[in-house]
Amino acid sequence: TISSSSKPLRDLSNTPISSQSSQSFLIKTQIPDIGSESFNTLVDCGASMNFVDHSLTNTHPNLLIPLERSLPLQYFDGSCSGSNITHYVLANTRFPNNTIQSIKFLVTKTHPLTPVVLGLDWLRTWNPRIDWTNLTFSFGQTACSATIPLTVFDAQLPSKPPPDLANSTPKPSIPPRVQLVK
Repeated sequence: TISSSSKPLRDLSNTPISSQSSQSFLIKTQIPDIGSESFNTLVDCGASMNFVDHSLTNTHPNLLIPLERSLPLQYFDGSCSGSNITHYVLANTRFPNNTIQSIKFLVTKTHPLTPVVLGLDWLRTWNPRIDWTNLTFSFGQTACSATIPLTVFDAQLPSKPPPDLANSTPKPSIPPRVQLVK
């Protein structure tokens, strides 16, 4: 397995982060590269990847990184969005406890009330300690130096791997589908 190291830009805090809603796991995050505003962020284990609404990146086209191949977006119910995902952003994301993580977000249309979605990819990478009863989570010390395995999504990203790794990850013949619960 090829992996890349990803380290938070600040020490992770054990301070719990609470949901803003009793109906879903909704927190506030900031993406400093996009602005100082806090965004409603849905923590969603039903979403396979992380997503940011295209409206947040419209005024920051320099943040957009094209995918080598577009990805069809499939909703949880099996229906397709009708448009493909063509770009992603790699953005530092600040949590309410001042933890900052570098996160890859696919750029697409999300629900207007939740322009940022942290999916299963983020949950598996950072493995927060979740208290489902109280809808809170905190980061453990194991997240201080996370090793993120390259996924099929990462194989689609334009990059210049070291020459010895250039041919070690086969490209899938069919583009993967990503899921976002609507």
